[in-house]
Amino acid sequence: MTFAEIENALGQRLSGMSGVPAIAWPNRKFTPGADPYLEFRHTPNGSFNPDTAGGVPYHIGLVLVTVVAPAGNFTTSANTLAQAVADRFPKGLRLTAGSGKVLINAPSSLASPFQDGAYWRQPVRISYITEG
Repeated sequence: MTFAEIENALGQRLSGMSGVPAIAWPNRKFTPGADPYLEFRHTPNGSFNPDTAGGVPYHIGLVLVTVVAPAGNFTTSANTLAQAVADRFPKGLRLTAGSGKVLINAPSSLASPFQDGAYWRQPVRISYITEG
């Protein structure tokens, strides 16, 4: 299984969410507007070969989906959207990726929010491990 296959499986799950706003994908042109949007970042954390993984190769990693909303408003709408993203990736969810599966191996959770210039950012952490 490749990192592109992992990223595609997770990205497709996110983009299929009901009422999903615009998504800023890695290495794609994106111009923020006045509406909230999502920012998708994939951070592979390691690959384990069959010699050290008991005969089964696997990958672990993290996806960070950040709700980006204009600053100066209450955080309720950003928090609500962030929770919807977290709910979209429950612990135990298995997504097909190439010849294997991506397993969400921990509850998705909201990370510490912060203001970044004209925007309020509420990250959501999604942890995974691959199978097969």
